Amino acid sequence: MDAADYLGTVLVTDPPNRRYGTGSYSTTGVYADYVPPVFPPPEPPVDEFANIDPDAAGPAPRVPYRFLTVDYVTGKFLGELVPSSFEIERVLSGAGAAKVTVGLPHEAEAARSLLTISQPRRCGLYVERAGLAVWSGMIWTREWDNRAADTIVLSGAEDWSYLRRRYVKDLLSWTAGPLDDQFAIVRDLVRYAQGQTLETKGVAYAQARNANVGIALGSETSGVRRTVAYKGHVAPKEVAEAIEQLSDNADGFDFAIEVARSNAGSVARTLRLWHPKRSRPATLTGWRAELGANLLSVSVPDDVGATATTVIGSNDLGQDRALRAYATAQYLLDSGYPVLEESLTARNVKEQATLQQKVSEALTQFVAGDGIGEADLDPTSDLLPIERMELGDDVEVVVPRRSVYDDGVLTARFPDGLRQTRRIVSWKLGGNSGGERFSVRFEEAEKPTIEVGDGAGRTS
Repeated sequence: MDAADYLGTVLVTDPPNRRYGTGSYSTTGVYADYVPPVFPPPEPPVDEFANIDPDAAGPAPRVPYRFLTVDYVTGKFLGELVPSSFEIERVLSGAGAAKVTVGLPHEAEAARSLLTISQPRRCGLYVERAGLAVWSGMIWTREWDNRAADTIVLSGAEDWSYLRRRYVKDLLSWTAGPLDDQFAIVRDLVRYAQGQTLETKGVAYAQARNANVGIALGSETSGVRRTVAYKGHVAPKEVAEAIEQLSDNADGFDFAIEVARSNAGSVARTLRLWHPKRSRPATLTGWRAELGANLLSVSVPDDVGATATTVIGSNDLGQDRALRAYATAQYLLDSGYPVLEESLTARNVKEQATLQQKVSEALTQFVAGDGIGEADLDPTSDLLPIERMELGDDVEVVVPRRSVYDDGVLTARFPDGLRQTRRIVSWKLGGNSGGERFSVRFEEAEKPTIEVGDGAGRTS
C-alpha cells in the first residue's frame, strides 16, 4: 500500500499546499495569508559585570521552522503542521524524543485531513530549522484534549526508535572472520530488518511487506572484528538493542541516523557509524559556551567529588564460570580518600575485556569532577551555531573569573572561574509564543584516568 492508496484524495504532493495549526484553512489550495511559523529568540543574555549594550548589534533574526509529516514507509511528505509549541531532542547513539502541539481545525474536512496525515505508528515527523533538517522520527502517540483549546499533542522519537520495534527472529552469527568488522555486523542487522541481502553472508531473510523503510547504509570500517550470535529463533531480540550492545563493548563505537530532504520530495535516512567515537575537537571548530555571551544558565551536579574509589564488576556465566573485574581510582586513595566501593552486575557481558571497560566507565561516573552537566544557550549565537554543530562535538565551556563580589549563581559557584572542555551528547530545541529555546547536555570530553586494580587498591 503506497501513500496514494492510504491517503486517497487528501494526499499532498507539495507540502505547502496543506498546513494545519492556527489560522484559517483551505482544502483546495495554497493559503493566501499563510505565514510560516517563527519563534522569537530569547532575550539577550545579561552580563551584569560587563559594561556593554546587549542591543548594540541589533535584534536577532526570527528563525523559521517547518514541521512536515511523512509516510514512514516511503518517506514521502504528506502535509505541513503549524504547531503552537514544540520540543525536539537529538541523542547520540540513541533516540531523542519529540512533542508537538497543534491546533485542531474546526472545519470538518481540514480536521479529518490533519488526523489522517498524523496517524501514530503510520506517519513520521520531519523538522527543518532555517531550511536545514534538524529532526526526524516516528510519531508514536497522539493525544487530544478539548480542555486545551482543541489541540492534539503528537509524541514521537527519532528514527532509531523504529529499530526498537524490529526483532532478530532467526539464528544469526558472526565469528570474527575477515568480513566480520563490527560495522559490517551493524549494517547486516539493519539489512536483516529491512529484508535486504546481508553484506557478510550474501543471503537475505524474508520479512513482511513494508519492512524496508529506506535506511541507507554506508561502507565505514572500524578495524574491530566481533564474534557474536543471536538465537532469534529461540528468543527474538530487538535489532536496536543488539546494535546498542555492540556499541557498548570494549573498542565500541557511536552511531546515529542522519536525515535530509531528498530531491524526490521525501526524507532521506542514512545510518552513520564512528569509531571509537564521534567527535570534533573545540580547537578545530572553535565552539564555545561562555557566561556573559551565549551561555544563559547551567546545571551543575551538587554531589561534587568521588562517591566511589573502586568498582567491582561481575557476571555469573554458569557451570562454575564467572567474570570479575575491578577498577580503582588510585589517585583518590593517594590523596586521602577512604576506600569506597560500588558493585556492578553485567548480565549480558560475555567477554573479560568488555566487563573491564564497563567497570572502568562506571567508575568515571562516580569520580566525575566539578563541571557543567546541562546548559541553556542562545540559539542565535555563532559561538555554538545550531546549523553547524554536531552531536559529539567538543565545546569549551567558560565561566570568567570575577574580581568583585557577585550575587550570580555561577560566579559564586566558581569564584575562580571555570574553563573546561565538554562533549555534546544530546541537545534540545523548543519553541512557543514566548520564544525559541536551545539546551545541550554535556559529558566529559576526556574521561579521568582509571587504573585496573585487584579490588584491594593494588593496580596491575
